[in-house]
Amino acid sequence: MASTRASKTPAGAATTSTTTRRDKHGNVMDARYYFRQYCGLVCTLCSFASIVLAAHVRNEAGQSADLKPFIWGAVGFGLVGALLHELRPYQSKTTMTFDKAAVEARKAEIAAGAKESESKKAK
Repeated sequence: MASTRASKTPAGAATTSTTTRRDKHGNVMDARYYFRQYCGLVCTLCSFASIVLAAHVRNEAGQSADLKPFIWGAVGFGLVGALLHELRPYQSKTTMTFDKAAVEARKAEIAAGAKESESKKAK
């Protein structure tokens, strides 16, 4: 969510500064963030529900029921859910992220850690 605040500069002119809500890895937390964050979970739950539904159909309809649509649907949702789980934004420690700001924030963390370890070695 972005909020705008007006502040006075020393010259008296009003300026606006926009602050955006970010998580601890530097990702902007907006609707896209939550969709990408939890879409894998939803797909995995749909996969599980499809397997449960296939078991229920087998119990109700007997051995003659064709379960291929349920099973293939579960496999499809499971694979998509696993892929989206690996691409979720807060995993900025990996290279598999779509958010450039998260990658830059992680690079800055790595550079700061390297600089700190070098300063400790110099002492």
